[in-house]
Amino acid sequence: MYRQSDSRSELNLHDLLNQIGNGCHKSAATLFRQHHRALYAFIRLRVGYDEAAEEIVNDTFMVAFRKPHRFNGQCDYRTWLIAIAKRLCSNWLRKNAKVRQVETEALSDDHAEMIPAETIAALELLEAQELKDAMQICIDRLPERQREAIYWHWHQELKLSDIATNMDCSEGTIKTQLHHARNKIINCLRQAFGLNTACA
Repeated sequence: MYRQSDSRSELNLHDLLNQIGNGCHKSAATLFRQHHRALYAFIRLRVGYDEAAEEIVNDTFMVAFRKPHRFNGQCDYRTWLIAIAKRLCSNWLRKNAKVRQVETEALSDDHAEMIPAETIAALELLEAQELKDAMQICIDRLPERQREAIYWHWHQELKLSDIATNMDCSEGTIKTQLHHARNKIINCLRQAFGLNTACA
């Protein structure tokens, strides 16, 4: 059963899913456009490759649209899509273990100090695309759980309690994952741009 709501968006979603179930490609395209960007961001952080992420996005929508009425309205539709994507990502990672031989723990947790002001100033001088590319590389090096926490926190801007629910763990664990992820990204950026990164 769908959750009862006066929300126009939920009623619209109900209509779209019914239309998709009846073979309406236009309704499928509407939901694809609404959720593609967020879903791609989640998958890209998880698998680390652009082409693979796009393929998994398409596969996710194929699964979702094949039997649209499996969505029962007990969670947000995007969360439901991400649950499908998470399973597909796990399958891809198992099949491509040799491709994804990244030393995820190469960035030591020992370097956990706050980023100093001079480092911030140096990074601000970089071209936006250059910094974005470097940031993506650094995020790709994170362990899977830290990448997922980063997605929910940075991309979806969820509260810690909601992230904990989505990742089936405590808020304290999420805080720890985000703390370690942040410090690894900081030190990765420092190393990438030759900044003074010596931390005891």
